Parts: sequence; structure tokens; C-alpha cells
Amino acid sequence: MPTTNSNPNPACYFLPTKKSDIDGNSAVRRWTFGGKHKSTKIKTVLMVGETGAGKTTLINTMVNHMLRVKWDDQLWFQITEGKKKKPLTESHTSEITVYEMETSSSYLRIIDTPGYGDTTSKKLDKQVSQNLHMLFSSENGIHEIDAVGLVVKSTQNRLTEFQKYIFDAILSLFGKDIEENIVVFITHSDGLPAENILTALREAEVPLSAKDDRGRPLHFLFNNRQTENHEEEHFRRPWDLGQRSMESFFSFLECIDAKELKMTKGVLRERRRLEACVNNLQDAIKMEELKQKELQQTQRALEENKGKSRKKKDFTYAVDEPYKAMVPI
Repeated sequence: MPTTNSNPNPACYFLPTKKSDIDGNSAVRRWTFGGKHKSTKIKTVLMVGETGAGKTTLINTMVNHMLRVKWDDQLWFQITEGKKKKPLTESHTSEITVYEMETSSSYLRIIDTPGYGDTTSKKLDKQVSQNLHMLFSSENGIHEIDAVGLVVKSTQNRLTEFQKYIFDAILSLFGKDIEENIVVFITHSDGLPAENILTALREAEVPLSAKDDRGRPLHFLFNNRQTENHEEEHFRRPWDLGQRSMESFFSFLECIDAKELKMTKGVLRERRRLEACVNNLQDAIKMEELKQKELQQTQRALEENKGKSRKKKDFTYAVDEPYKAMVPI
């Protein structure tokens, strides 16, 4: 049976999931609810967004939509794990998690990408790229994507440097053909037109080929207040907003063609090769700088002991000699 948390209204339940790692790498996890029917068509969504934008709530909203949860049910299901709150400047997740949700009629895979722009450790950025490479290249991993969802807040008038960095880092992994599969999830919305954030995305030159019937980048509005008091009717409007948006998004998923990740795997391999080249060059430059420093120290010592040298007296001096040591990595 699902286990409940302490939120009584509506009653919230954590879905029991089968947890596993992909190729034994604990940084790339797969959480599955339900079994996989061979006849069920799989849809895969990659979620991208800055910490605090509302990705976790959005993932759970997709899950509740698939479970056909209604307002009057007074229920809310979570597939994501509960976590202690952290400052918005810190990433709330440290691993790539693939959430898999299966019902009698559909099978949804959601890839939650963490780490990009995390202020606590810049090394996480490189680790996320490596983990994505493993996820996309592994035989048991993921080899095609139906949609890339950019998660942004409705209150923004421009993209932050973090967001630009995150979007560029993820979208640079794909070819141009992925542009028609990119959609925008606008969170914390009051249901009014979100022209400000759409303008900000255009100004930031985010590639958004998918359009709505008015020629705007394809976007969906959500309020992120689904777990608040269901006894008060004014909370029903944001619930209905999210349901309508989810219906539109899933209709889009049914129509769009999935994109294979062959190019993505090639890009990731090339990136790793270039990173290795850059690291080798940086090491070579550092070694040359250390050798120059050694020569400067030697020259300074000879100048200081010029008198002894002329009198053919012995003298000693100390310099920092650079060397390479083999260490396990």
C-alpha cells in the first residue's frame, strides 16, 4: 500500500516504486510505478529548469493526470521522494532520475535533470553530462525523446544567467531537429497570458519551433497549488488550469514524432574528447609556467651569489622543481 505523508488536505500519498540503477550507476536512477505492457507506446519527456522553478510539482502533476485524479477525490499522489527544504540557490536533487509511470492505456517516462547551475559544486555540471551520456548510450538506457520541457516561472520578465546556462547546456546536446519537440511549462501562473516570459525566451534566442494556434511558442500554464486546501472553492481554478494544460500537453505528445538520440550520443562523446584535449593543454601550460618559475628562481639565486661565483666559492640555493606524479583516478 502507498505510504502517506503528514499533509491531510488533500490526502497525499507516495507511490510505491521499483527502484533500480542503470548499469549499476547510482547517479542514474530508474523509479518505476506499474509494469510495462509490450503493446503500450512509451512517451519520454526530458525536464529542464532552474532549481525552484517547480519541476518536482510538475512531474507529480503529470502522474496525477495519468492516474485520472479529480478535484473531488481529495487525493494527491507523489512519485518523487520527499526532501528537506534547501535554499533556492542549492540544487534540490543530486542525481538524474528517470520516473516511469504505466497505466492500462499509456506509459510515460520523465527524465529529471539536476545539477546544472548548482552553486554548491561546479563539478556537478560535468558529472551530469557524463551521466546523460551513460543514460543515452546504455543498452538499458533511453534512446529517443518525445519532448523537452523547459520549466520557467510566470513572474519572470527575463531569463536569469542560471537559466540561460542550463538551457544552453542541455539543448547543446541535441541536433536542430529537436527544436520542434521543445515546449515551455510556465509555473506559478494565475492563468493570464504569459507574454512576458515568452518574450524573454525569444530575446534569449531559445530555439522554440513548436507553435500554438496563435503563432506563439507552444506553452502550458500551471499554478503549483494542487496540494492546498480543497475545501475552499477558489483553489479549484488553479487545479482546473493544470488539468486543461496537461490534457493539451498529452495531446501534443500523441502527435509529435520522437527524436532518436544518436546525434546526442555523438555530441556527448565529442564533448568528452574535447574536454580531455583542453585538460591536457591546461596541464602542459601549467607545467611550462612552473618550469619558467624554476628558471627565474635559478637566475635570481645566481644574481644573489654572483660574488661567490667570481671567487669560485661553492654555494647552494633552493628552487621549486616541477614534476609529474602518477596517481590513481
